[in-house]
Amino acid sequence: MAIKAEHGIDIVPGNYLSTVALADGCIIAGSEGFDDFQLHSILQPGKCVAGLGRKKSYSLDSLPNGLSALEAAPAENFYLNDTQHLAIKVTTNIFFDQGLFTHYLALRVARNFEPFVEISLLRPDIAIDWIGRGVFIIQLGLFEK
Repeated sequence: MAIKAEHGIDIVPGNYLSTVALADGCIIAGSEGFDDFQLHSILQPGKCVAGLGRKKSYSLDSLPNGLSALEAAPAENFYLNDTQHLAIKVTTNIFFDQGLFTHYLALRVARNFEPFVEISLLRPDIAIDWIGRGVFIIQLGLFEK
């Protein structure tokens, strides 16, 4: 599961997204992710912004020849044991309010060996709890195997 840009996002050194998957309100072991941007750039529409299950830092030195488009590293897979209520908690200093958060981001989700499905955060059936400044919980509901 990854978070992708729906529109271009300006990035400045020190921007970050911290992510974690929650099943029935508990952290799924190994789902913690952190993407730390240490450069001035633009995340282009369709590019990954953050992923679960790994920690990455991005700088000019981490781009091939310093010239390629910026994109977050692929997310790690994680598994749910039973039918559980799935949510994604995101903490960021890029978007502080829910309006910008939902406008600029979408989820990219794959189940088993199926192709990715993109879920716009603007969909009315996706509930997002705005916990505080830059802290959001995306409620995905019941996840059935």
